[in-house]
Amino acid sequence: MSNILKIKCPDCGNIFDAGSAFNDHVEKTRKEEKIKAERTAQLNAEKKFKSDNEKLEKENLKLKKDKEKDEEKIRKEEREKASKDAEEKFNKINEKTTKENQINNKRLLDRLAKSEQNNRELQKIINQKSTEVQGEVQEELIEDFLRRKFPSDSVTPIKKGEKGGDCIMTLHNKKNDEIGKIYFESKDREKVFQEKWVDKLLKDMQERNIGYGILVSVSKPKDLKKDDGYVTRHNCIIIIEMNYRLIHSVVSFVKDNLETQSQNSKDFDGTAEMKRLWELIKSDQFKQGLRVLYLKMLKIEKNIEKQKKFFEKNIADQELSLLEMNQELKNIVLSFRSKVGTILPDNLLDKPEDK
Repeated sequence: MSNILKIKCPDCGNIFDAGSAFNDHVEKTRKEEKIKAERTAQLNAEKKFKSDNEKLEKENLKLKKDKEKDEEKIRKEEREKASKDAEEKFNKINEKTTKENQINNKRLLDRLAKSEQNNRELQKIINQKSTEVQGEVQEELIEDFLRRKFPSDSVTPIKKGEKGGDCIMTLHNKKNDEIGKIYFESKDREKVFQEKWVDKLLKDMQERNIGYGILVSVSKPKDLKKDDGYVTRHNCIIIIEMNYRLIHSVVSFVKDNLETQSQNSKDFDGTAEMKRLWELIKSDQFKQGLRVLYLKMLKIEKNIEKQKKFFEKNIADQELSLLEMNQELKNIVLSFRSKVGTILPDNLLDKPEDK
């Protein structure tokens, strides 16, 4: 038994009996090595696959970026070409339309100039209409105010286009009897007060037989002081600013005065003829007639004074000219006598005696 052959495995170092045991060991070792080799090959294959796959992805990414760069380059070239084509086309169109634009611009400027002129004329008309409307609004405001504050009295507007002022206010006493009228006229556009408005108002009052007039004016007469609020003309015309309190106060004052006059007239005791005479004397028409007549006399008196001053100045100028001519004539005679002698008599320039 001791002569059995022993074999040592070169791989694992184990000792085996010669025979089938060694063969089995060798076979088992081969299988293990095969499995190991297969595993190693699989791992190597997986590593290579992964490496190749990463390399492929990098290459694909690079190709993608290169493709994008190429596409962007192509798009840029196309844009530049399109821009260049568009610029060339625009230049051609611009050159073609420059003259037309110049002509159109000239036409446009002409139209603008004409339009500006039309706008100025239109604005002038609008401003004029606006001023007229403003005047009408002030008239209507005054009328509405009078109706609200004096409901027992009546306000009659003067028709547009009709000669006269703005409205006539008819006043009544507590028994609703008419006691008088007030003639209203407003001036809201003119910046400078004119006294001719007063003369016209007085004339209109006389024509309509109205005893009192109120002139409401934005512009103030020179004698209207700031604290006074009103001034009078001819003892029957009151000039006030556009102030509702003043209008109310003045109308109330006139109404009270007319009521007193009306009561005094009723208390007058006398014959029928005397009463008629009294009614005539206290009537607005009589008083206005006297006032207008007096104003005309004053006007004639002023004209006479102007003519007197003119004639006096004219006569004085003629007298001065005559004295200068007389002195010149004496100088000529004296010069002649000094050079020629006493040919001319001494009394040549003496005045003749009156017979």
